[in-house]
Amino acid sequence: MKFSIVVPVYNAESFLDSCVQSVESQLYSDWELILIDDGSEDGSGKMLDDYALKDSRMRVAHQENRGQFYARRRGIGLSTGDYIVFLDSDDVLEPECLRVIQRAISAQSPDIVLYTGRVFVDGMDTGRCVGNIASVESEISARWLKKQLISSHRLNSLCLKAFRKEVFDGDTTDYACFYGTHCGEDKVQLLYPLTNAKKIWYLPNRLYQYHRRNDSTMHQYRTDTISRMMAREMFEILYRFMQIWDMTEAADLETVAVYYLKNYLSVYFNCRKRCTAKERQALRQYPWKDEIDKRAMRYFFSSGLTMKERVKLLAALARA
Repeated sequence: MKFSIVVPVYNAESFLDSCVQSVESQLYSDWELILIDDGSEDGSGKMLDDYALKDSRMRVAHQENRGQFYARRRGIGLSTGDYIVFLDSDDVLEPECLRVIQRAISAQSPDIVLYTGRVFVDGMDTGRCVGNIASVESEISARWLKKQLISSHRLNSLCLKAFRKEVFDGDTTDYACFYGTHCGEDKVQLLYPLTNAKKIWYLPNRLYQYHRRNDSTMHQYRTDTISRMMAREMFEILYRFMQIWDMTEAADLETVAVYYLKNYLSVYFNCRKRCTAKERQALRQYPWKDEIDKRAMRYFFSSGLTMKERVKLLAALARA
């Protein structure tokens, strides 16, 4: 069984070595590494070409900057393995990652395998684990996973899942709105393969290291990132797939609306907390009322929102 490991790369020269070395160090050796240079402006592109010269299992494609979503799609298209694994350029795989997944696939033949990861901040192991569902491995239903995706960010990570390559085949979804950098890219890339998946298997093993850096722009909340953090494009595509999944009952619509409103609050209050003194005036003047999705506001009195959250939501809108 062959794995295709897809890595989107953009200005990642500081951590590429550790990322690639984590693949080279795998205890299971039947893999190919697909490295997509998404218009890097540093030395990343040359580093990737050098890797490929040293190991024939590594393949590199260069493209103009289109964003992580399209870099991954390019990697999917170039993959020749039986299963696809995603790895971000600043993260690493645990040495036993592919071997553990391969054993589960041989025993269960699933379309998607879920596993867990450890969280590092500025190189330090926080002891936190992401992707946890249960303490033992088990089959989970596609319906259950869809419910999780319409209610929270918790299981969004594309990098904590392995996919049978065929589940990506035939995708004609219009993803034009994801050109560039957007929040919710991982979730959106999950929706089509999940639609095709018939069997999903969960492993409690920690097979991935997620490295967060406090100076990363993706973890900074500034007024010029507000619109992106609201993840409007992600929610629009999620609504479309809910129709495909026949998840249009009142309870489902309420669930996704509450999820949206909680995300809105998270962006608003994190932006207030983290923006610089110079940006506070711009934050006060930001048109928060224009950002909010009116469909979601219909569920302002949902039991899924606490009274405290409703008060905070009114405070945010009052600043518009």
